Amino acid sequence: MVALLWLTLALAASLLLSKTPFGRRLYAVGTSAVVAEFSGVPIVQTTMLAYTLSGFTAALAGMLLTGFTAQAYLGMGDPYLFTSIAAVAIGGASILGGSGHYVGTIAGAFVLTILTGLLPALRLSNGALLIVYGVVILITVSLASEAFSDLAAAIRGALRRAEPQKGET
Repeated sequence: MVALLWLTLALAASLLLSKTPFGRRLYAVGTSAVVAEFSGVPIVQTTMLAYTLSGFTAALAGMLLTGFTAQAYLGMGDPYLFTSIAAVAIGGASILGGSGHYVGTIAGAFVLTILTGLLPALRLSNGALLIVYGVVILITVSLASEAFSDLAAAIRGALRRAEPQKGET
């Protein structure tokens, strides 16, 4: 039942973000709110709707987690915070905003689920998994940073210049 609900919500979120004007406006605001405002995107309405949808889905997840654990307490979702950030980062979405896709986040969640399942087989502790999550987040943030982008462009340019041209031996 939960898998069917998750699949339905994943499909709805993917279609909402990729096929609707709201999804395009949301990506525009995430990339640059100033440019989006100059383009005529209603910044306040788009942001409020994004927070409303986020709150709704968080409440739904909280209800499902409460049903799964059969109890409710204040910090019951805290163990999932770091994992959700890592899933987004592994999925290729920029933590800085404006790029990525929900399908990538789903793939990131699957990778983390497999990695978590492998922990007992590899005889690693839960602390090792948190270290892996931290390294993944650190790498993806550094890849998304502007300084790294400039360095990567310089390296690609140097590699192109070092390649032999056609006709050269």
